[in-house]
Amino acid sequence: GGGAEQEEDATSGSVMTKLKIIISTYQIATSLPWTLPQVDFPKVFEDVLKLGSVVNLSLISFAKSECFGDITYFDKLLFTTLVPFVFVFLIGLVCALRMAYVPADQRTRVLYKGGYWIMFTLYVFVPGTSSYCFRYFSCASYEGYGGSRAYHVLRVDPSIGCGSPAYAAWLPYVLCAMLVYPVGIPATFAVLLWRLRDRLDPEVAAKLVGTNSRRVSLGTATELKERSAFGNLANPEDQEYLDAALERHREALRQLQKLEQRANDPALRPIRFLYEEFEPRCCMFIVYEILRRVFLTGCLVMFLPGSISQIAIGLLGTMISYRIYNYYRPYIEEDDNIISEVAQTQLVIIFFYAMMAYATENLEEKDGVFSGEIFGFLLVVILVSVLFVSVWLVIVSHFGHKQISIFFSTAKDRAERRRRVLEMSKSFRRSVSVIFWRSASAG
Repeated sequence: GGGAEQEEDATSGSVMTKLKIIISTYQIATSLPWTLPQVDFPKVFEDVLKLGSVVNLSLISFAKSECFGDITYFDKLLFTTLVPFVFVFLIGLVCALRMAYVPADQRTRVLYKGGYWIMFTLYVFVPGTSSYCFRYFSCASYEGYGGSRAYHVLRVDPSIGCGSPAYAAWLPYVLCAMLVYPVGIPATFAVLLWRLRDRLDPEVAAKLVGTNSRRVSLGTATELKERSAFGNLANPEDQEYLDAALERHREALRQLQKLEQRANDPALRPIRFLYEEFEPRCCMFIVYEILRRVFLTGCLVMFLPGSISQIAIGLLGTMISYRIYNYYRPYIEEDDNIISEVAQTQLVIIFFYAMMAYATENLEEKDGVFSGEIFGFLLVVILVSVLFVSVWLVIVSHFGHKQISIFFSTAKDRAERRRRVLEMSKSFRRSVSVIFWRSASAG
């Protein structure tokens, strides 16, 4: 029925939001080995980072050099910057083919779906592609034998000299790629959202309730009821606390009205990917999220590369990001704000470890504390924490605390436990399977 369909819509949207948070977090974490090459991370942690680097869609990193010959930085740059265009073209082609075979009244919906997945593709590709562009400007100087000559080469590929003709010939291409990815895509998203900001965060009139002789706003009616429950408060501090609580309640009601109005606005459906998980007051937050990933995966390689100051700048960036997310709490669902807080904390801890590992390794008295395997396993646990928290909150949101409690209460009955596992698995798979088409639908 309609209720079941709405429930599946809510589950698919919730999973998609958590997927975005996980992708963003792991894109930053898995970029650390080549963003901060001066840090010797524990081997077990680096192995896990390599395994998770698929979120950066670094397809070229899986290619073996013996299969394709010598692959230079310029080959990787060309491949990385062209792959997003290939994905966008394929999505557009599938969309065009579908529009040719569906009824005319469904073509707009198909077009919106294509736009949704094109935006998702760009959202995922921007950090990795931007980081390859920024690495063009990261050079290092090395002295030759006897100190007679200094070599100025790319850090990412020492076989390429930063003063060579080949290096200079690629400069126009790199600048064009930077205009498209780290500058053009966030700017385009910002323009799209800014032009519709009055619809994304609309002004709403308070809903009226009561009799014909006495009609008051919904917030005011609730406030009067709440105040009557407390009576007359003689303590000014208690009165201020009550006023603040009622103001937060009124703001929550306004946000709910805005969400309802925004959900029913057909003009916003083409850009639903850009704002769907954020509250109306934070409707442009995705622009900040993209710029945050570009800074921590790309721009960071240009700040005093190879030094502890570079790590400190990254740590400062993660701490500022943690504070921004914790202050604004931009997501509609509180579960997503919790996952985001876990993700931001995870990045702060990892960057803190990187700074301490580099500092202790370069001190005259090396204590070796931060280079031990124990810290390696601890970093792995921290790295996967956001994934486990996300999965757990999706399960709780889908099945509810009561059904999960019933499952654990029957844990001793093997037959009953197997039956419930099969039921829960079937229900969860059915909900997750609709993500890739229902989450892109316009309504």
